[in-house]
Amino acid sequence: MADGSHFIDRAGALRARGFSPLALGDPSSWPPVLAAASRLALASNSPTVMWWGPAGAEVRNDAYGALERARVGSHPLEGAVGKQVEAIMAGRELCGCADHVEIFERDGSAVERIWSFACSALFDAGGVAGVIAVCDDVTEKRAVAAAQKEINAELRREAARARSDADDAEARAGAAARRVADELRGAELRRLRTMFGQAPGFMCLLEGPDHVFEFANEAFSRLVGGRDLRWKSAREALGDLEGQGFFERLDEAYRSGEPFVARDVPLSIQRRAGGPPEPLFVDFVYQPLLDSSGEATGIFVEGFDVTERRAAIAAREASEDRLKRGMLAARMVVWDWDLATNAVVFSDNAVAVLGGDWTDVDAVWSSVHPEDLAKLAARRSIAIASIGTYEEVIRVNRLDNGNLIWLQVRATVVAGADGVAAWIQGVSIDVTERKRAEEALRLADRRKDQFVAMLAHELRNPLAPIVTAAQILKARNAGDAGARKAAEIVARQAAHMAGLIDDVLDVSRFNTGLIVIDRRPLDLRDVLAEAAEQVRPAMEARRHQFVAPPEGAPIMAHGDRKRLVQAVANLLQNAAKFTPHGGRVQLTIDCDGELASISVSDDGVGIEPDLLPHVFEMFRQKERSSERAHGGLGLGLSLVRSLAKLHGGSVLAESAGVGKGCRFTIELPLGGLDPVEVEERRVLVASPAERALDILVVDDHLDAARMLRMVLEEAGHRVQVDADPHSVLGRARVHSFDVFLMDIGLPGMDGNALARAIRGIPGMASATLVAVTGRGKEYGRDDAIAAGFNHYFVKPADPSELLALLAEIAPRRERPAASRD
Repeated sequence: MADGSHFIDRAGALRARGFSPLALGDPSSWPPVLAAASRLALASNSPTVMWWGPAGAEVRNDAYGALERARVGSHPLEGAVGKQVEAIMAGRELCGCADHVEIFERDGSAVERIWSFACSALFDAGGVAGVIAVCDDVTEKRAVAAAQKEINAELRREAARARSDADDAEARAGAAARRVADELRGAELRRLRTMFGQAPGFMCLLEGPDHVFEFANEAFSRLVGGRDLRWKSAREALGDLEGQGFFERLDEAYRSGEPFVARDVPLSIQRRAGGPPEPLFVDFVYQPLLDSSGEATGIFVEGFDVTERRAAIAAREASEDRLKRGMLAARMVVWDWDLATNAVVFSDNAVAVLGGDWTDVDAVWSSVHPEDLAKLAARRSIAIASIGTYEEVIRVNRLDNGNLIWLQVRATVVAGADGVAAWIQGVSIDVTERKRAEEALRLADRRKDQFVAMLAHELRNPLAPIVTAAQILKARNAGDAGARKAAEIVARQAAHMAGLIDDVLDVSRFNTGLIVIDRRPLDLRDVLAEAAEQVRPAMEARRHQFVAPPEGAPIMAHGDRKRLVQAVANLLQNAAKFTPHGGRVQLTIDCDGELASISVSDDGVGIEPDLLPHVFEMFRQKERSSERAHGGLGLGLSLVRSLAKLHGGSVLAESAGVGKGCRFTIELPLGGLDPVEVEERRVLVASPAERALDILVVDDHLDAARMLRMVLEEAGHRVQVDADPHSVLGRARVHSFDVFLMDIGLPGMDGNALARAIRGIPGMASATLVAVTGRGKEYGRDDAIAAGFNHYFVKPADPSELLALLAEIAPRRERPAASRD
């Protein structure tokens, strides 16, 4: 028995003593009656021992373990206890008691104690499978019994001496013996009731075919709401269980003598008097109690209320189901990658999201787009080295149909106990729809930009002759004030329309990153003077008191003159627009050696506090006045901010509130240039060569071509006009033109192709090709220069700028021979 013993500790865990493996196997696989009896033994404070199976494997609780460790005598099974256990195991008896004398060593001397073993049979499907014994120290009780025995003997001796008193003495002795036996049986029953009452699960003992309650512990009473069960049948006491199958199973267990085990059984029972039925879940065992003939005499019921466990399981399952549905809806797959084995495990929804499942990471790489594989590997290597995270968007071919999908991969590297990367946990989200939407937006942006460029081209074509005609009318009617005034209005409004077109184009260019500033040394005072000159007519029309900055030393910077003039002019136009008639507008410039601050302030309508943080946003224009002098698109201030950023600067808006004016300040970094250098550049530009040139104007917009011809001829140049690119090539072969002024959007052959063809004609390599086109500068300038153009103007070209350029060009006949073809 020593090699087959078990010890059950207080925590309820089994551990073997002196052998391996467990003689009874894994506790989770024990028969229900053995598991139930073990729980009873664990819950009991009395020494309790079980002998199970043919080999008599011994299982004991702490109290019995302490008793055994103190024993120095023989084993209980070697005496009367062994015979009692043998009788029960053989089926001759179902229960009984036997004494065993235990000798203990205390303080160096042997002490004799008598222990009573109250034994009961443990049944499984095959009958008696084991014996459980509850032990009690009955030394004193046995001493009382021995004393009583001695008394009885003395009484019998007395009877022999006094026959007349024998019957009376014997009666008294019999009554005393019966009282002692009753006390012993009552003590044993109380011990059993105490042990069952301490059990963590519910228990009851049912007698007879009607299943009458003989005993129910406190846990069973709580389960059924504290009802009075004593000596009532199960159907009488628990009528609300009718129809739920419990009584039928009781009947079957009693009839067959076979135990019944059930788990997670739903139960509806009234647990409060007058209350509604409550749903529960229980685990239970019906264990029939058999007599010596194998017939059932009752049923032992043992079980547990597992409602909380079932609710926790249901909640976990619901949470997992929600998570699965959410992952599927989000098109998200979770995965784990073992770096040592290269095994990869995907979540259950991988088939739905990815079209299949992988188990080896090399198979994953075969489905990844080759261009993305290297990017992903680079990010992963960095994350593995730092035990960090990485993220990348990659293209993957689905396993089921080979279609390309986009996945956003996010992963975390996890280190092992040695601090080295052991595995990677990650998620992959299908972002194909997002990528398609982004591509659609990019396509829409390209189409929008193409439309805006085309619209600008079509609008600039009619503006070019209008501006040119206005210049001619103003020059020819210098003495007619009315005509000159009308020409100025036409020119000003045409310039305003051209400015609106430029604003629209500029916003599109900024959004697509096509704006490239032409940084050159410049004097910021010249920028302010040119911007003030542009808006002076608007100031005069509204009789504003315009205060320009006083003359002073040059303030040098690197920047795009045209763009900086545009930014300052926009601020001045904004001030003129929102300052009432007779108001004051002031332009100032200050510098501290590193930054230049250009400010435009007015005493106009001001800006509302809720609008002030948004004034630089596109299309956020709000009425600042009930009487607006000019329209607008709400783009000007947005352009100012973009231009300032392109120059490495910033812009700030300030206002004390409605009716209190406002102040806009552009801050620009200074370039530290020498003023003399800028002055030399200014002189060179302002010294045109006054020589007539042979010029061919190529434009299919006849009004624009005719007006340009008139301006050029009045400047003294010899001008021809042609709209057909093939005709132009014929002219170029027979006529030595100094300059070609050509549109880009020509019928049959665009201007770039025509320029390349002209450059291929002998004698035309040194001709000057000037593009005058309705296309935006950033949309066509690079292509035009690459095609052979020397200069690039956007319609409507400023005639004065164009004439200034022509003044710098020498006729080909006057050029040195080395510069000719």
